[in-house]
Amino acid sequence: MNLRKFLGTENAEFQALIYFIIALGCFLSILGTLGFCGACRENKCCLVLYMFLLAIFIIAGVGVGIAAFVFGDKVQNYVSSITSQAYEFYGKESSHYDNFINLVQRELQCCGANGTWDTTKSGPIPDSCRNPNGDVYNSKLAEIAFNSGCLRFDAIMAIRGCRGFIA
Repeated sequence: MNLRKFLGTENAEFQALIYFIIALGCFLSILGTLGFCGACRENKCCLVLYMFLLAIFIIAGVGVGIAAFVFGDKVQNYVSSITSQAYEFYGKESSHYDNFINLVQRELQCCGANGTWDTTKSGPIPDSCRNPNGDVYNSKLAEIAFNSGCLRFDAIMAIRGCRGFIA
């Protein structure tokens, strides 16, 4: 599978993550089918296997949650560096990051990586930096409620990720 057109890079970590998510979906589908068939046919062997695999899945989930908590700072630094690089490529000819950055800026109501849009590196301020009134997020010219950048990792994880759910 070539993810270059979606990610803009052949980053091995992203590809491994996507393959893991696909494999996890397949595993959960098989697990659900096993539980369904075991319950419908009242097959003790299927139900025991279902409960065993479900227990392994729950233990693995707890392990991943603990790892996310322990390595949260490393993940934060990695995501920050990747996102900062994405902002540098915004608006360039072959930038695959534009849609991603626009989506993040609209959803989190922020502008730029660190609270301001750097017009020297990233070009003119995009429409995704503007609120419905037309004011630019984090602009010094307009009074607005949002004064931090899009790399607010804890806010992103609390809204979108499992770290806020686990804690």
